[in-house]
Order: sequence, then structure tokens, then C-alpha cells
Amino acid sequence: MMKNYLLKLCCILQVSNDAIRYARKHAHLYGVGGKAFKKPIITHENFSEEIQQQLQAFLLDKAHVVMSSYKTDSVTNEPVHYLKHTKETLWKKYHEQYSDGMQRTSFFTRLQDKKYIYREDLGGLCQTCQKYGYEIFSDLSKYIEKHVNQSLIQKRLLITVDNLKQFLKRDYENHFHITKSGMTFHNPYINYCLLYAFGNCTENHNQTCNECQELFSLFENIRSYIDSTNYEELEDLKNHLLYYLAHQTRKVYLNTQFNVNLLELDEKTVLILVDYKMKILPKTARETKNDWFGKKGWSLHTVMFTASSLHAVIENLNPKPELIIVMSDNAGEAKTSIDSHHAQISHAINRYVHLGFDIQTGQDIENAIKGIRGTSVAHLQPNCDRGTGNNILLGNSNWFEWQWQTTGDLDGCILARAVPNIGDWIIFTPAQLKKLQNREIETPKPLSSNHTIPSTGRNMEYQAPIEHLSGT
Repeated sequence: MMKNYLLKLCCILQVSNDAIRYARKHAHLYGVGGKAFKKPIITHENFSEEIQQQLQAFLLDKAHVVMSSYKTDSVTNEPVHYLKHTKETLWKKYHEQYSDGMQRTSFFTRLQDKKYIYREDLGGLCQTCQKYGYEIFSDLSKYIEKHVNQSLIQKRLLITVDNLKQFLKRDYENHFHITKSGMTFHNPYINYCLLYAFGNCTENHNQTCNECQELFSLFENIRSYIDSTNYEELEDLKNHLLYYLAHQTRKVYLNTQFNVNLLELDEKTVLILVDYKMKILPKTARETKNDWFGKKGWSLHTVMFTASSLHAVIENLNPKPELIIVMSDNAGEAKTSIDSHHAQISHAINRYVHLGFDIQTGQDIENAIKGIRGTSVAHLQPNCDRGTGNNILLGNSNWFEWQWQTTGDLDGCILARAVPNIGDWIIFTPAQLKKLQNREIETPKPLSSNHTIPSTGRNMEYQAPIEHLSGT
């Protein structure tokens, strides 16, 4: 009887049995014509806040991960983290550091996301690391396979190259001693003495690192098994690898200085990190090939790029700080976490276009990225028409740390040196600066819009990774 009734009702209403069953279930739960309500989602967290903070601190340490500067996880919208060691090795390091923390199974479960990748060919590195730190080892292996004929010797040399690569990428930087205040000191191992590397050590070095010396013995061994006509190419490979070694040394030290300034911030101090991102080209949800060519875009400056931009940023700070520290991303020498922030900006713009919107004006860029937590956006138009002539301090690209004195005997002087905390200051007096002045110095008057209010939600949260500090 009931079955016949249902069949008749299906014919009258022109619906399926499933639709009637769902309608009866809805009436039973919410009443006839009642509105369905969303059930609250209840989640249970099995770990204390302390354990979660320990894991977060461990996975943000650059001694364990390298954050991509442009690749993001499509699910979490966060930059991809490349693990510098296997997951088993990372677990041992984590358990050694936090013996009362998360257990092994839970640790491995947290690393299962696509956000964490272990791979030799990393994406999103600075240009120097990509060219001299990864491509060079591939080129060296191909060189050995091509020019070394004896199979057993060739195999032994290739194993040495692989071991050297692992050492330079994972263990080399851990041998440097830098205090939490950013200071370094004499090391009897000449390979790990930063003072010697920066040309400021007068003490003797009576020890050498066997693993570092393997770099030089490797090329000597290769040289003994190849024809003399191939020496020039081998010497180029050696110079490229030495350049990467110098880059790694400088990068470790300068990244530590960034972390020192970050940890010393207080309510009266501001740290401004300078970076420049390539132009953002206009984009549309439906774009032809002809539309793509010949575009003009907007330069994206993270905080500032010119003196005019810096002036606008400082003028809009509220409350006004007593001390401002300006640090550069250093153009590839020591890439900082700001590049990973650019990855989220690029992803937000692409997502905005995929939703059907266009990037045609500065307001469109603001709408696309204003949802990133902790990020303020403003349109800045520097004043570029200020006459002819430039005020250039020759050699300024060779100095990393600067000070502008406003009190004492050095009032009005500019101080510069190659690296922080090492070497003597180069002092430029007001008289010297006046001789270098080719144009009247005027207060910048850029046009700046009101910046957006940073989002406080959980969407696209950005967290800066902390550089690894060695020593005490």
C-alpha cells in the first residue's frame, strides 16, 4: 500500500524516490517548511598550546626548512616549505630538542601535507643559490661522465661530488659560531672563521676541516684523469663552486643579523625590510594573446624602494617610533622571509583573476591582496621630477650597514661598513658629502593613498620564518 502511494506521489510531483525520502527526513528534523540550520563543527585538539608552539618554532627554523619565494600550497595558500633533511632525520632533531613534545606518529602526520616537501631541486630560491648551488653540481657530474673514461674512477668521483653537495647544503653552515647578539669570534678552523672570511682576523689558524678541503682535492683528482685541453672548463666549474661557498658564508651571517634586529624590537623601534618585486602586469579573466603583449604594469615595493617611498612610509607611521632600522633584502646575497610573503601576494592576485575579476588599476591590486593577514596596502606615486643630476655616494653597493649620526662628535656624518659588527666604520663627513652633491637636496613630496587596515581573520595568515642561530 505504502509502495503504491510513493509511486503515485512520484508520478504526480515528477520527482524521484530519493527526493521524497529527503523531504520526509527534513520535515522530521526541522518541521514542515522549517529552515535547515548548520550544525556546529566541533574539533578536538589533542596537543597543548605549548607543544603546538614548539612544533611551529621547529618548522619555521631555517636550519630545517627553506621557504619557497613563489610556490604555494593550493589548499592552505601558504608558501611551500622544502625540508632540508629527510623526515626521519628531522624527527630525530625534533625529539632531541623537545624530548617531552609530540610523539613520532603525530610528528610524521603533520608533515604529510603538500606544504612540506623533501626534494633536491628546490624552487623559489635566490638566483645565486639556484645557479651556483644546484645547477653547478649537475654540470660537474656531467663533466665527469664526459671526460673521465675509467668507469671505477668515474663512479668514485661522482660519489664524492654527491657527498660534497650534501655537506655544503646541510652541514656547512652549522659549523659557524654566531652569538644571539650577532657577534662572531676567532675560530682555529680557517674554513669556519667568519672574521677571516671577511678579512678582519689577525690570529693564526692551525686547523682545517677535512670535509671542506675535499672541495679542493676533488678538482685536483679530476684534473689528474682528464686531458689538458679540458682544464679551462674545469677551472670555471671550480670558481663557480667557490662563489657559491662564499655566498653561503655571507648569507648565514647576514640572515643572522636580520634575526638579531627582529628579536630586539620593542614598542619604540620599527624594523623596515626593503624589497622590490617585479612589475604586476594587468590581467583579465579572459585574455587573448594580443592583449598580453606590450603591457605596462605597477612596481610592487615591499615597504619602500626609493628615498621618496621611505619618506612616505615614515610619515604615515602611527605612533611615531624613536628608532628606525632599515634592512635590505640584499639582492640575492641573503634572501629573507619577505620573498615568501611575495609568494602569497602573487597567489592572491592569481586567485582574484580566477574568480573573474580584472587587474587593470591600482585599486584592483588593493582589492586582491588586502585580505592577507597583517598586510597593509597603499598606492604610492613618487615625485620623479626634481631636476637634473644625481647625488651618488660611490661604492655604496659594497656596504651593508649604515648609520646616520645626529649627536656627538659625528653629528651630521654618515657611517658605513661592509658587514655588521665586523671591521671599522667608513666615515663621510658633511664636508665630503657636500663635494659629492650634484643636486640640491629637497624633502620628498610623494603622493600616497591611505593604507588599508590589516585583516585580523585567519585567511592567508603569514608568519616570518626565524633564522637559525648558532652559539650562545
